[in-house]
Amino acid sequence: MAMGMLFSSPLGVAAGIDRTGERLGALELKIFGHIEIGTFFPNHRISIAKRPSHLRVGINFGSARFGLDRDVIDDYLAALRQVQPIADYLCANLSAPGAGRDGNSAEVRQLLGDLRAERDRLEAGNGRRTPLLVKFNGGMAGEPLPFALQVARDLDLDGIVLVCADLPRIADVRKTIGEAALISVGGVRDGDDVALRLGAGADLVQTHRAFADKGAAAFRHFGK
Repeated sequence: MAMGMLFSSPLGVAAGIDRTGERLGALELKIFGHIEIGTFFPNHRISIAKRPSHLRVGINFGSARFGLDRDVIDDYLAALRQVQPIADYLCANLSAPGAGRDGNSAEVRQLLGDLRAERDRLEAGNGRRTPLLVKFNGGMAGEPLPFALQVARDLDLDGIVLVCADLPRIADVRKTIGEAALISVGGVRDGDDVALRLGAGADLVQTHRAFADKGAAAFRHFGK
């Protein structure tokens, strides 16, 4: 259970494997409980043609522009409006390398506040509850926690997608965010890594590189 939803498995597929939703059928593997589609930019095509009944679908969204000014924030808002009606959860991406923004950008509070308000407005209009998360690099234990973490707590966001392989840092973030969902991604190589992330406090774990390189075989012992 995470974000008020049941997941058939704590293991999922990270954003970047399926950017448009067209591969959902091919990813219908019982070891996975969710997939995060994206990163989705405003007015890009997204097509969820086949939605496996056991698979939760999150949509990771952002902007193709550099930085985090008003135009970029408006891109995030436009993307959220497009995908809110079809996503099981929403994830604002602040982890894109070279995008000129991250979890410590000064404008993070404005971005997440605007996204929270827009998500709430859409929910009031269509009655569809859609959890809102933010994704950023978590850093290492002993370093200051990213600014986005405090903002997410202040705004009572539904969770964090934490890019981090450092188990003590994952545990620190777990303690900091309370009951909000924690999804761990980054450096997950096999089923043993999944178990370690869950043990550190993650509710869900995502794989990217290991699955892209080795397929489901990388997790053949997962859950046994």
